Amino acid sequence: MTVDQYLVLLYLFTIVLRYPRLQERWIAPLLRGTDWFFNVAVPPDFIDGPGRGILRRYRMRLFIPWVLEIPILTVLVISGHQRYIALLIIGITLFTRFNYYAARQASQNMALPFELPATREPVSQVALSLQPRTQGTYTNFWVEAIIAIAFAGSLAWLGYSYVTSPESHRMTWLLSWSIFLFYGQVGLLLIKRAIVSAPTVAPASNAEQYLAWRESLRRFSTWLCDSLRVMLVPALLANDILAIGAPRLHGGTLAAIMLGLCGPMAVIAWYEWRRRSAHLEVARRTKPAKLPGLPGVPARLICFQPAYSMLLLRSVNGYALNLASAPAKLAGLYIAGFVGLCVWLMHLVA
Repeated sequence: MTVDQYLVLLYLFTIVLRYPRLQERWIAPLLRGTDWFFNVAVPPDFIDGPGRGILRRYRMRLFIPWVLEIPILTVLVISGHQRYIALLIIGITLFTRFNYYAARQASQNMALPFELPATREPVSQVALSLQPRTQGTYTNFWVEAIIAIAFAGSLAWLGYSYVTSPESHRMTWLLSWSIFLFYGQVGLLLIKRAIVSAPTVAPASNAEQYLAWRESLRRFSTWLCDSLRVMLVPALLANDILAIGAPRLHGGTLAAIMLGLCGPMAVIAWYEWRRRSAHLEVARRTKPAKLPGLPGVPARLICFQPAYSMLLLRSVNGYALNLASAPAKLAGLYIAGFVGLCVWLMHLVA
């Protein structure tokens, strides 16, 4: 199995992984029944009336990434540039999440004129979670040990192979891909840290259930970060096998090993589906609350508020991404490094 064939197999596997998220986003507007459209309390006949068109437009927008992705994938396969598939997977993954948040915000805004008058005003009293949280509380030692050993061993092996192998161009690409995967590990750790440190505010009238939902979301999100980090390990091992496979392993044996590495990824994907379903059940039982927005924060997805240090700021209709915060600046530096690595990889492939 060549590098290009492995990347095509990886792409097909990511399609399977994306199904649970598509299913979750498909039912998200009516997760709590027809009395709610996302977090907007609506009349019982909303979905049979004006809400039908809003719901249809929202669900149609979920497929925008697919409309862009399929032609790009077709061009890559026909032109023989399958190695760019890895970059396509990463780019579409990020765009899919942004597209979902944009579609959700737009749909909620269209539903606001039909909101029940009794729920239009924010709650008057809120409660803060005083429970101390550290990243260690949401960390499994064995998972961290497996990831650390796998990456340290792989980088050491590929570094040795790079020095001793006569196929310098191929080894340079494989070593660069391992560095790229390591960079992905760093990014997921930064996301996990931001999730753990984010402050939690709840309505005073329903604080216990609301905080339970937030904790369920926090644990699921941090677990998802760790599961994605673990799923990078089989990709790393496949990279090591490719480093020695061509000259030393029979094609059928190499293909069997590569396919076997998909097994742990499939188990993680199945368990992730179960964890996601359990979290959605908690969310279904939790009544949404309109928390008071911070002064000066506009009701849009992105804002620039240097007066606030938080990455996500509450507005009257949800949350806005604060590009003036320190986490946003760190994310900008990370994305710049990510783009640089992508350009480097494309240069090596060319």
